[in-house]
Amino acid sequence: MVAEAEVPVGQWEAQFGAWRYSQRFAARDPTRPPALSQGAYALIEGPITPHVSAWLRTGMADARTNPVAIYIGGGVVLETDGWDFGFALAHARAGNAARHQIATPAKAETALELTARRAVAPGASLQPDVQYVIDPGWNASIRPALVMGLRVSLSWPAG
Repeated sequence: MVAEAEVPVGQWEAQFGAWRYSQRFAARDPTRPPALSQGAYALIEGPITPHVSAWLRTGMADARTNPVAIYIGGGVVLETDGWDFGFALAHARAGNAARHQIATPAKAETALELTARRAVAPGASLQPDVQYVIDPGWNASIRPALVMGLRVSLSWPAG
């Protein structure tokens, strides 16, 4: 089951939601009984100036069955001269049961992301992306990771 509400706040939009599975799942801690997988989230996004927009999202889930107990993320997008430049931060905190399954647990994984998008032709765009991930997999013994990618988007008009 999922319930979500979208609420306009001036030029911004807020979303609030919750979800819950009707059947129980195996607990992350094998000594515990099955539990519900459920959680809630909130998001607010909108323009700061005519060329800058931002968003902030947070959520939480039942740590008995879900590895991520708390999430918070946010970002900013600047539109200028045919480019969209974005910076985002994501912070996912592992629940206690998930941390107990990792040899050298960290409390959270944090990712910093920098991206740019540009249309290169009608219906085609390129978007390089760089992410720096601290404590990947919530494992404190793993060095931070540098992740690079390139998204190619192609679209055709309906007709």
